[in-house]
Amino acid sequence: MEELEVKNNQILKNIWFQPSKTLRYMLMHKSKYNAGLLMLLGAIAYSFYKAVDKNVGDESSLYNILFIRSLIGTVVGVISFYIFSALLSVTGKWIGGKAEDNDFRFVLSWSFIPAIVGLFLLLLSLFIFGNDIFSSEIETDETWYEWLYSAFLVVYFVLNFWSLVIFIKGIKIIQNFSTLKSIVNLLMPAIAFIIIIVLLFALFNLFNTFS
Repeated sequence: MEELEVKNNQILKNIWFQPSKTLRYMLMHKSKYNAGLLMLLGAIAYSFYKAVDKNVGDESSLYNILFIRSLIGTVVGVISFYIFSALLSVTGKWIGGKAEDNDFRFVLSWSFIPAIVGLFLLLLSLFIFGNDIFSSEIETDETWYEWLYSAFLVVYFVLNFWSLVIFIKGIKIIQNFSTLKSIVNLLMPAIAFIIIIVLLFALFNLFNTFS
C-alpha cells in the first residue's frame, strides 16, 4: 500500500499492471478520484466496441456510425452503466456480496482505462482503414493491409478484454469474492433477466392452459 502511495502520480500506469493493488488503494481514497470522465469515455469506448463487434459498417456509413455512437451511444451507455451497477449490487447480495452500486460504478469506470486507449487507437486507425473497421469484409486484397488490419483488431480486442479482467478484479475487491464468484456476480443480472423471462413465459402458458 505504501509503495502505491509513493507512485500515486502513476495511477494510470499502475492500473494496467497492478490492478488489484491499485484499485484497493483508490477505494481507500475514493474522494480523490473523480471517475465521472472515465465513465463518459468508457461509454463512448463501449459503444464503438459494439459497433466493431457487430460489423455495423455493413449497413451504415462511417459518418452515421461516428455520429450515432458518439452521441446517442454515449448517453445510452452511461444510463446503462448506472442500471448495470445497481443490478450488480442487488444480485451480488443474493450470493453474499455487500458492495453498493457506487462501488461498482467506481471500479467499472477505472477498469475502462484499456478500453479508452483502444478507443483512441480506433479513432486513429480510421485514417488507414476507414469504414473497414466496422465492416465484416475489407475492400482490398493488399497483403500488408490485411496484416495491419488483423493486427489492429487483435490489439483492439485484447485491450477491451483487459478492461473486463480489471473489472472482475475490482468486483473481487469490493465484494470480497473469489474470481469464480466475481464472474458469477458479473453474469447475475443476465441470469436474473433470463429467469424472469422464463417465468413469465411459463405463467403465460399456464394462463392460456386454464383460460
